[in-house]
Amino acid sequence: MACAASQRNRPGRLRAHPPVWGRGLAEACAEWLGARATDRPYLLVASFDDPHTICEYARSQPMPYGDVPACPVEDTPPLPANHLRAPYSPAALRTEAGAAERMYGTRDYTPDDWRRYRGAYAHLVERVDGRIGRLLESIDLAKTTVVFLSDHGDGDASHGWNQKTALHQECIRVPLLVHAPGRAPGTVDTPVAGVLALLPTLCQVAGISPPPGLACRSLLDGQPDAVVVQTLFESGSKPQTTGRALIKGRFKYTVYSWGLHREQLHDLMADPGEQRNLAVESSQARVLEAMRGHLLDWALEHKDTAFLKKLVLPSSAPTHVRKDIFAVPY
Repeated sequence: MACAASQRNRPGRLRAHPPVWGRGLAEACAEWLGARATDRPYLLVASFDDPHTICEYARSQPMPYGDVPACPVEDTPPLPANHLRAPYSPAALRTEAGAAERMYGTRDYTPDDWRRYRGAYAHLVERVDGRIGRLLESIDLAKTTVVFLSDHGDGDASHGWNQKTALHQECIRVPLLVHAPGRAPGTVDTPVAGVLALLPTLCQVAGISPPPGLACRSLLDGQPDAVVVQTLFESGSKPQTTGRALIKGRFKYTVYSWGLHREQLHDLMADPGEQRNLAVESSQARVLEAMRGHLLDWALEHKDTAFLKKLVLPSSAPTHVRKDIFAVPY
């Protein structure tokens, strides 16, 4: 939906603008804002497709809103420090990257191809930034709450990866900015479930009670103690690799559903690029065991039955837990 808001002079009705996604969307939203009834509350959603169109670029397909300009390799961003796949990286990711060659389009990329990819991605971000800027010029920021949110990140050449789905930091960390009039600036460092946290946050800003039973609290109430992120690779209608990542404090524990080195443990403070898998080092055995326990507790609390059988159980798990998990065999 390109934009939606209460239609002027039609109580209880919503006006939907035809999907625009790219060129013309900011102007269409500005036109609606200028014509709306100013004495009524409103919600406007502007959904821009860029920089998601980097997917078409990677597959050498036509760009929906105009191609990115050609740029000499020397003028493109350098490769990230964690561009190469780290030792003890999950075998499942290597398999999935090969299986999704047509979707990802980067299997045979050279270092120069990756730099051109990064240059194209930066151009798309700059392009959408200009369009968002034009939209913001139409908004009275002294009276209006504004949320800037993305659906997911992009590998952007880190770990030799593009697109989403992997549980790397580059893929699961997304921009989420909230401007609320009268609210002091603040920062939430822990990745949050942006879409899940959005509803309670907007309810708090609007001074109304959120619906009961929500999975997340308002972002204005501070950052959560821990966050769990889940992923699912799909091939057609069949699910393939699944995974969970738990971020608690400075540590991140990731486990995929199968394969060599499916457990990953990283100290995000010392190793933000996730290059040293501490799960294979005995010095971090106590941390690994604790993170296994935290993820098990979360899965049991949230009835994550789809992944319980794929967890690495801590040695401290009571005997009945394993019996309960496997009461129904595979």
